[in-house]
Amino acid sequence: MVFTINPSFVFILIFYGWSGYLLQASYFFAMILIHELAHFSMFLCYKVKVKNIELTPFGGKITYERSVLDLRQEMVILMAGPISNLLVGIALQFLGINGYYIQANYFLFLLNILPLVPLDGGKFSKLFLSQYIGHLKATRILCVFTYIIIVIVDIFVLIFIGGYKTVLNIAIFTLFVAWETYKESKEAIYTFMREIVYKKELIYKKKIMSTRHIVAMDTVTLKSILNSFVPNKYHLIVLLDENAMSYKIVDEIQIIDAILDLGLNHTLKDVINKRSETNEK
Repeated sequence: MVFTINPSFVFILIFYGWSGYLLQASYFFAMILIHELAHFSMFLCYKVKVKNIELTPFGGKITYERSVLDLRQEMVILMAGPISNLLVGIALQFLGINGYYIQANYFLFLLNILPLVPLDGGKFSKLFLSQYIGHLKATRILCVFTYIIIVIVDIFVLIFIGGYKTVLNIAIFTLFVAWETYKESKEAIYTFMREIVYKKELIYKKKIMSTRHIVAMDTVTLKSILNSFVPNKYHLIVLLDENAMSYKIVDEIQIIDAILDLGLNHTLKDVINKRSETNEK
């Protein structure tokens, strides 16, 4: 495992030193480290190999090897970070430590349970929503929600709180959140495609997986079918003709192959025609 510090971390530390909050910022970043180590400990509990922990000014990023984790385990790993900050805050309060250090931990706990895309609460919400509306729709909804919250927070701070240092601090944080949200929205389709392709390996490891049937007219586009996929299920698509009669079943791997070959805007009928032409040759 490799532990790295993002270059922007140094810049933010210098900025807080200039603002007169170096001691508080150092403690805050120490709490972020504890937060990430809590995630790391849960990866170890589930025997998942962690490749890298990167500490950024507003959180951390953990890179790990793909493993067989179910929904409950993924959610436990996500919530381990915020809960660690809550427990540290309670412990400090019990010991009678300075109020700021207690508040910093409670703040990190509350911040990370918010359903904002780059935070643990956002990742938790995406996992939950994906089970019902699919990964792509869940990502889009949470990205829009995050942008709305960013605008509301910035306007509120600017109008009702003021103070250039406070405004600048909030602006830096919301800019970071907005940038991470933008990246998430742009990478969502590629992330989801990797998840789908990984299911082959997952099936080999688990030997079994629940299926989810989708019934669709053969005029439906591959993009619409892809938007209907949810995690931890293997999808079988039942094709209907113009008379709403079923005549073919394709699986999600065939859909992914068709997307790579034809693109997202082709229909299910195009997939069948393409396969027929290939078989004839």
